[in-house]
Amino acid sequence: MSYGALNRRVAMLGVFMSRRQRIGGSTYSSDTLEPTLRLFSAMTAAAITGSAVHMEALAAPDERKLHIINHELVASLRGRLKDLLETSEEAQWLDDGDFTLHRFLVSRGCNLDKAELMFRGTVAWRSRFNVRGELDKWRDGPNTEERKQGTLYGYAARAGFTDAGVPVNVERVGKYDIAGCVRTKGMTDLVAKAYIMYLEETFQDCRRASKQQQAYVRGLVVQDANGVGLPHLKNSGIMREVIKVGQQNYPELIEKVLVVRAPLSMYTLWNFGVKWMLPERVKNKVTIVKSDFEPHLAKMGIVQRRLPVFMGGALPDSLCPAMPVPSNLAAAPVVSRFGRVEVPQKKLEKLKEGAGQAISIRESMGNIIAWASNSAN
Repeated sequence: MSYGALNRRVAMLGVFMSRRQRIGGSTYSSDTLEPTLRLFSAMTAAAITGSAVHMEALAAPDERKLHIINHELVASLRGRLKDLLETSEEAQWLDDGDFTLHRFLVSRGCNLDKAELMFRGTVAWRSRFNVRGELDKWRDGPNTEERKQGTLYGYAARAGFTDAGVPVNVERVGKYDIAGCVRTKGMTDLVAKAYIMYLEETFQDCRRASKQQQAYVRGLVVQDANGVGLPHLKNSGIMREVIKVGQQNYPELIEKVLVVRAPLSMYTLWNFGVKWMLPERVKNKVTIVKSDFEPHLAKMGIVQRRLPVFMGGALPDSLCPAMPVPSNLAAAPVVSRFGRVEVPQKKLEKLKEGAGQAISIRESMGNIIAWASNSAN
């Protein structure tokens, strides 16, 4: 079951609700419930799946089992990828040891066919758009207008590490001016690129930490929902489209997500409705709270003072400003777009025949690749 199935499962809650419902002592109408639930699917996709987690992996009975690497299964996957590993520099970079291939396996429920398909698609995407090179330019190159605007009007940033060396990310969803991005031609492309650069930096940091610690390391996300409102509800589809790039190309990136300063409606819907429809591992992976969140940070090993001021920390808010988009702003041209790429056909015929799979590829917003395999099994 893919992200689409997870999205449908969450959305079902809205479908079966009558015109007005009482949840956790509060009354909601269906015209506000349904868009709120769509926003939930977007936010939890960033947290849960974005990281390319499929429902097969989410349904794992014991989170601790995911940390145990099946070296025999990894060796089988590496054997299937031998042709690619011998010829592709990007594939060789990805195969830096068993930890990264383990991520691909876990994200596809330890299904070798699906893990191989994901790896080949990821290599094709990364090679076509020189993702590592783009991050180097974005992070260390000249402070171009593209980079300035991506930082100012995007909503996600790296925020260092825990004492245990686990990457920490912050996402300022509530302040994200999604309506302004939609209004300003080219801004959604720019924010999409900024988000991909954020994912790439997180991916590289997780891989580096795994190698240094010789342990399976995934990141932590603190997501500030203060300010989430109608514009986010109306445009949640745009957030989902941007996040899909992570689903396809960044396996097993996030271990836990803490959504803080959530509006009462979001807090109530999650704790009294949505989360009870999801697998146990999802419920353990996502926590949604209101204002008192320092104890939850401590459980995750995050020191609050190492977060931005808007989260009660000491880091400058400029780390993740999420500024409103001025009405007269002209978006900077996006120098490199992450567009359509053909998934390599080598060995895919065998996968189709063996697993009854159909490959679908589509482009969204002009710059994001979305490809999927639908198994008959």
